[in-house]
Amino acid sequence: MTANAMCCIPGPARRRYGRKSPCTILRQSVHDISCPLCREKYGNTNGKNQELESEPLVKEFFEGMPVSEQKVERIIWLVTHHHTYTNIDGIDYQILIEADFLVNASESNFSKVSIENAKSRIFRTAAGCRLLESIFLREE
Repeated sequence: MTANAMCCIPGPARRRYGRKSPCTILRQSVHDISCPLCREKYGNTNGKNQELESEPLVKEFFEGMPVSEQKVERIIWLVTHHHTYTNIDGIDYQILIEADFLVNASESNFSKVSIENAKSRIFRTAAGCRLLESIFLREE
């Protein structure tokens, strides 16, 4: 994992993934920043359209804020890739992908097959796997 990939994750959280850094909170706050624009422009919030439209909105959001350029660049990269499930290059990206998938699976009623595929192909963190199983794959 690169130093750039870790810029938003504090040391203890890198080990436990249990504490949210201010950067993690900022990233989570803006990861769907382009949804209103996409609804207006495309009539939907398709993930690829979100990725395409997010960069200028995220830049504008952080203008004048006391956030380092390095962190803003990482946040922009994450937001413009958060629907791309390949080449995940850092724990910050992994956590964002897993968290966003959990919400999208619930909101869009993903099939059990889709969720099982995501578990085997995308999910890597213990917390993400536990949540996915407890929410969607528990035996009734």
